[in-house]
Amino acid sequence: SRNWSFEDNNHMARCSGGPALLTSAESARSGTLQWLLFCEEESEAFAVGVVPAHEVENGDYLHTTGKCGLKNTNTDGGDQLMEWPMHGRFVEVICDIERNKVTFKVGEKKDAMQEVKILELAYNEEVKLAVTGW
Repeated sequence: SRNWSFEDNNHMARCSGGPALLTSAESARSGTLQWLLFCEEESEAFAVGVVPAHEVENGDYLHTTGKCGLKNTNTDGGDQLMEWPMHGRFVEVICDIERNKVTFKVGEKKDAMQEVKILELAYNEEVKLAVTGW
């Protein structure tokens, strides 16, 4: 989590140069991992998704080789990731390891989110939720 600073009792994270990977505290081999983000950083370049737990030190993993993510519209690179407009919106990532699915929901309000993409979980190992910022 180098290049990330935290404010507001760790409820707000800011990236100061990247690509830099921020991952969930929890990792899992079974069950469900889920988080809700609101992306309002100055930079509109970011990606969200799931990464293998052993890749947490690889700051550009999700962006350059990650198979299970979504990038914000107009984010350069990360051509293997689908684009979706997420800046200024809530983003929910739900990784259901039992069903082998990762669901991405996006919306302007928490109670009105739209399912925008479901991907097959590409990793058969311990995983973490992740966001890449710049």
